[in-house]
Amino acid sequence: MHNIKRFWVEEAQSSSQHSLDVLFPTVRMEGSEFYFTMNADLEEDPAYQMLVVNPPPDFIVRKVNYTDNPFASEVLVPQREKMRLEDPEKFRNVYLGFPRQAVEGAIFAQALQKASDDKRIADFPYDARYPVSVFMDIGWADNTSLCFLQFVNHQARVIDCYQSQFEKTPHYVQIMNDKKYIYNKICLPHDAENEHANADRTWMQIFRQAFPNTTVYSGKRQAIELRLEATKNMFDTLHFNKETTTDLRSALAHYHYATDPNTGKSTREPFHGPESNYSDAFGYMCLEMKEPTKKAPTRPSVPLPRYLSGRV
Repeated sequence: MHNIKRFWVEEAQSSSQHSLDVLFPTVRMEGSEFYFTMNADLEEDPAYQMLVVNPPPDFIVRKVNYTDNPFASEVLVPQREKMRLEDPEKFRNVYLGFPRQAVEGAIFAQALQKASDDKRIADFPYDARYPVSVFMDIGWADNTSLCFLQFVNHQARVIDCYQSQFEKTPHYVQIMNDKKYIYNKICLPHDAENEHANADRTWMQIFRQAFPNTTVYSGKRQAIELRLEATKNMFDTLHFNKETTTDLRSALAHYHYATDPNTGKSTREPFHGPESNYSDAFGYMCLEMKEPTKKAPTRPSVPLPRYLSGRV
């Protein structure tokens, strides 16, 4: 992007890995500068990992709290002390800037913590000897989200994830082809066979033509309660490739129940926010996941259908 000298990202803790990956090579003016201001949220958040834990070599990182503010208001002292005594973990995040393990009331907080304690978030890369299954949640203004699952010696591994918005179907076909995985199953949402006003083919038709040697199907429509139950039941069996699933795990750590504005109490319905799409794709995966009975076939050299090079 031409002629940008300074780029400031406020509330940077909500930036996705994809956004950061796109941003850095976009601003290229000689002597240009980035500024990121953020309140630490989750340690797994891409922005915290990239900008605080492992920042680029020419970055200056400063942690600034109320203790550094000579004009800090005394009005907040009673609130601060009350939180420090009643909820030390929340106090460390709100007033001292330490990241949390999960957002308050996160649905999968304990499951993520157990996965970390059990060392199931580690180095579990793609193994070319075994096929990969893909589970999708489709959106437009919302993100379209993909979870990549592989069984290696009967061990269920979430090896990758991807999401984007305002992209048409061929974009995701291309992303999947670029990864060079061998696919045995692609599970689309229940409405993938519906016609759309801005496309001459359905998602189902496009994916079946693009991946002729792969089973492409739509999952059954299930109540959100069943998806949450399946996710909680399957979570302890899953292993996560740490390097390539950061965005997914961050979304799961943010996924929480909505709050009733009248009572202030949590409802039985999850809050719909940026984290919902990855969490829904993950839930579809937990509902549908089955270990393949055969090893991966040799990847066929089939060119992409011609229509995929155009707008759909």
